[in-house]
Amino acid sequence: MNPTRVTSHRHTEPVQEGVIQFELVHRHTPLVGLECDASRELGAWREILRRLQLIGQSDGRYHGLGFGNLSCRIPPWSGGARRFVITGSQTGRLDRLSTADYAVVDRCDGHRVVSHGETVPSSESTTHGVIYELAHHVRWVFHGHSPEIWNADEWPTTHASAGYGTAAMADEVRNLWRTSVLPEVRLLVMGGHEDGVISFGRSPDAALAPLVRALARSLR
Repeated sequence: MNPTRVTSHRHTEPVQEGVIQFELVHRHTPLVGLECDASRELGAWREILRRLQLIGQSDGRYHGLGFGNLSCRIPPWSGGARRFVITGSQTGRLDRLSTADYAVVDRCDGHRVVSHGETVPSSESTTHGVIYELAHHVRWVFHGHSPEIWNADEWPTTHASAGYGTAAMADEVRNLWRTSVLPEVRLLVMGGHEDGVISFGRSPDAALAPLVRALARSLR
């Protein structure tokens, strides 16, 4: 494979779970330096999410597709790009990821993603991107699937008409940020994405905490 090959994808209509819904310009090249370091740290926290069954793959769930993803921002912290490393598309089925299973989103402008890596970024990249846009202090975003949290009917929730990874989903997150307790609770339910939940924070511990608290509440 040419290590600098560039591909472009455009999907404007929701097709099925796991399909990229945004315009993607991706450069096929290995991650290096801090990008690799971030992917290894993401891998450790991904294992925790897998053990909580928030990330994974099951023949009996979501038509057998892998589910869940996570990301973290990487320097430089200032400026408009807000780069982040994110798990690759449809890697939820894998027990462990290598550096080749992550991508770097170099820029996320509206519904257009520019990225690089040996795999393409998660289909949820624009949702991660809008959270980093709204909260410059946030460094980590976790997207898991939990029927217990999703059905609790007590967390900020996006409209059911907003599909995963779409411009409508990004707009819904912006609206919740302005009109709900989302900035304080750091947890949202994706009303149009079965069992989908997202949490975020300044550190991986802070990003995981809302999910754990919500799971504990569901067990009362």
